Amino acid sequence: MGNYAPEKGIFGEELLKHPSGFKLLNEKVRKRSFELVDKIVNRKCDKKVVEVFDDLSNEICSAADLAECVRNMHSIKEFSTAAEESMKDFTELVESLNTRSDLYKALKDSLEAESSSLTDIDKRTALLFLDDFEQAGVNLPQTQDKLSTEVISLIWIECYVDS
Repeated sequence: MGNYAPEKGIFGEELLKHPSGFKLLNEKVRKRSFELVDKIVNRKCDKKVVEVFDDLSNEICSAADLAECVRNMHSIKEFSTAAEESMKDFTELVESLNTRSDLYKALKDSLEAESSSLTDIDKRTALLFLDDFEQAGVNLPQTQDKLSTEVISLIWIECYVDS
């Protein structure tokens, strides 16, 4: 198959020297994401909850953006296909997190508990995250919540990934 990527990997990501690296990237992001989720829901944060949420968002989005770029632009089919699978996984991860009521509650509670230390930007950021949860159906009964997550994932895959 030849040389796929620069010696340091695509965009300097060591894992992406070969298409199979996307699976490893997803595993790495999931592991780190669940570590951050644990900090949030079990109140193990050294920082404000909204800052840890921002870290969580950055963890997922930076890898998802990289995968999306490779999916759209890489000239080698094996890379673009692996990146597409990676995007599907990131979509499912985000939707599963956005329907976790414990995460939603932790963030919502932090608006009151940490109110004296929150800046206007912190408050606005928290409200945007809460809105994402509500749009994903976090307040729906569990059966509707699961269905909502599956439908959103399917729509995203049909509209963006398989296009």
